Amino acid sequence: ASDKGAHIIVFPEYGLTSPSYPFNNKTLLQIVDPHTNPCRTHARSGERLPLEYQVTTTLSCAAAKYNIVIVADFAEKWRESATARWHTFNSQVAFDVDGTLLAVYRKEHLFNERGFSTFPHQSPITFVPSFPPIRFGMGICFDILFEYPWLNSLISLVKHYVYSTWWVNTPPLLNAISMQSAWSRSNNVTLLAAGAGISYRSSGSGIYTSGSPLTHTMNQKKEGVTTMLISKVPFQSSDLVPSPRASSPPNKVPVKYLNQTIVKVIDSFPGASGEVSINRDGVECSLSYEVSPYSNSTQSYALVVLSGFITQWQFWQLSCELVPCLGPGGNKCGMYSWIKKVPGTVSFSQVQLRSHITSTQTISSKYPIVTCKDGELCTSNWTVDSVAVGTPSTLTLTSPSTLQTFGILGRD
Repeated sequence: ASDKGAHIIVFPEYGLTSPSYPFNNKTLLQIVDPHTNPCRTHARSGERLPLEYQVTTTLSCAAAKYNIVIVADFAEKWRESATARWHTFNSQVAFDVDGTLLAVYRKEHLFNERGFSTFPHQSPITFVPSFPPIRFGMGICFDILFEYPWLNSLISLVKHYVYSTWWVNTPPLLNAISMQSAWSRSNNVTLLAAGAGISYRSSGSGIYTSGSPLTHTMNQKKEGVTTMLISKVPFQSSDLVPSPRASSPPNKVPVKYLNQTIVKVIDSFPGASGEVSINRDGVECSLSYEVSPYSNSTQSYALVVLSGFITQWQFWQLSCELVPCLGPGGNKCGMYSWIKKVPGTVSFSQVQLRSHITSTQTISSKYPIVTCKDGELCTSNWTVDSVAVGTPSTLTLTSPSTLQTFGILGRD
């Protein structure tokens, strides 16, 4: 990466310790204090380091050797001085070009990660490297779906983010690259996202500026693929801003009921067209569409509204979406798929979807989610007029496309 002119490199979540890593105090990694330089302190002294410090020292030395900012993620053990108890965190670290540890962020929103803890009283974490001299926010995987720590304290000030992820693709709505692009677009920020690339089930990386993918990739295979993405990212002097004020996670009491899913199957044979609408649970959702006369697919599609608290993920979701059905004849529409790809095989010549979220549940963000065949990111064949909370959003297909997902996701 350094030889190709990169100034910063971001590695995936669990990039140094996989999810199956044996978690015990002898094998977990330990981090030195921020603003120290492990390479200068330990490696050059010639002392033999304990295993738990060797990796962070190696990262520090690599940053200095190649003159590049390194952002990496691994399982960390941390000793609480007041109680002498050990805790395990999913941690992201950033090293400056001279090997100095700039910042440590511990994942706030864990996703079925047994054995891990969340760091007590953690403020949003940012860092400013020597070059590029702009402030970066830090985040890991599932964090992107929540208001804290990014949205309620950083977005208005910080315009660049490093993001390590081992995302579990759950089409049709929550694919990694579509969520990354949508988050960047809705918040008008630059996102450097590094995904694991293990298979089509866990992959998706990209560099996005205001939702526009400068480069991106998604592994469609069953086996792992290693890919390095490099792109020039524009920044301005105004991107260097004061450090944001510390804030606390919002105190929200989850609503303990299952989500409501309302489905209306549409005609999707070649040349079919129509209009359909759903108004339910605080979501006004309408669709007008036309299937290409040259489409050769018999797959069923449906207009779907999801509204409620999704218990397995512990978050509130409101969405209006056109999606393919997993079963024949309009069966299993709007369901998330954990075990297989969800094909999108019908070619649409015209689609316009209008969503207005009027629910009393507080919505912090709206994200346009548009994916084409096999979950690939649609880039230039659609427009959205607004993603502002509290206003209607109209999503329009601007050129014929084979679609997997076409919708608006609202998040608390």
